[in-house]
Amino acid sequence: MLDKKKLILFGSLAVVVVALVVAFIVWMLTSLGSDSGGEARPTPSPSQSASVSPEIAAFTPQLEQTAVAVATAASSWSSAATPETRVQQYRNAGMSAEYASVYKPIWAGVFSGTTMSEVTSSVRTKPVLMEATGDLGYLTFKVAVPVDWRASWNFGNGQKFQSGSNPWILTVDEHTGLVTAVDQPAVDDIDITLDRPSS
Repeated sequence: MLDKKKLILFGSLAVVVVALVVAFIVWMLTSLGSDSGGEARPTPSPSQSASVSPEIAAFTPQLEQTAVAVATAASSWSSAATPETRVQQYRNAGMSAEYASVYKPIWAGVFSGTTMSEVTSSVRTKPVLMEATGDLGYLTFKVAVPVDWRASWNFGNGQKFQSGSNPWILTVDEHTGLVTAVDQPAVDDIDITLDRPSS
């Protein structure tokens, strides 16, 4: 009879010890998932970490593609092309008709006096939105487009080649989706050695 009572007592103690161990483990696991104040750490929602202003969001991928296309066309040059051909190339890229008719590429002055000159351009780096002004739907964006160019020219003393990279700054109109102005680099900012022949 005595053995039976001892067995029940030891069994009860064992159950209590197991329950305490389980309770301790549960308490440890829950406290590890909390910060020092005992409250669970909030995880930032995607909308909080990826919030974008309406003005930046308004500069759509389509407008970015237009900026790249116009920067490529505006920074290219061929002495063989007629002024009319150039205007059409600018308009096809996404420049407004009004601005395309008055735009003068910097290369026209750089390569004056050559027997031939040509510049091919490409954009391999993402354009940078510098600012957005105005009201939504009618915003004006200033966009810096990094252009890689390769020039070839001849003053009659042999063909020369040179490559470089400069930003072309474009003004993009949200409402029309067209480029309405282009700020070209200054001649002094273009790293090119022409070696003009002495007269």
